[in-house]
Amino acid sequence: LFPAGWEIVRENADDKNFDYRDVRDDRIYTYFDLKGGESRSFKVKLNAAYCGEFVMSPVTCESLYHRDRFYARKGGQKVQVVR
Repeated sequence: LFPAGWEIVRENADDKNFDYRDVRDDRIYTYFDLKGGESRSFKVKLNAAYCGEFVMSPVTCESLYHRDRFYARKGGQKVQVVR
């Protein structure tokens, strides 16, 4: 979930590190398989339309079928957009 006034830059990247990606106005859902001991990284390009201080929401990752057993979250943070 991205702050209001921030735009997701929709690029036609060759990143095939996921199975499916659902891009909405203010968020991105990325679906992928992950084996034991494996990790994945995903990059998103954003355009901040306004200067100011914003709060970036936490990034979450959870299993489609076992949400109670497999879950991760990286805490949100404040970001400053300057000209």
